[in-house]
Amino acid sequence: MGDEPKDPPTLLALAIRDAGVPKLYANGFTLGLTNADTHIVLQLFGRPVAVLSLSYTLAKTLSEKLEKLVTEWEAKTGQQLATTDTIDSAFSEFLNEGKQ
Repeated sequence: MGDEPKDPPTLLALAIRDAGVPKLYANGFTLGLTNADTHIVLQLFGRPVAVLSLSYTLAKTLSEKLEKLVTEWEAKTGQQLATTDTIDSAFSEFLNEGKQ
């Protein structure tokens, strides 16, 4: 006992523990594109904090993987996540009243 081999750390675990890998947090984003690439501008309270450029192939793969991750989270928790667009729409009347 205690001598069983441990599973090797995953790439995610290694990246999280590595002080040399930048850690970013975003609560917004803007998308852009060129004829060759896509761009995600990560934002924190409306201020740009990073630009991530991806090939279209990688952008599509990322989109599919994120969709799978969210679907799995929703299935396990029994809750449906709201999008920022849904929240903005729900609060738009309230927010517009405050501007008058």
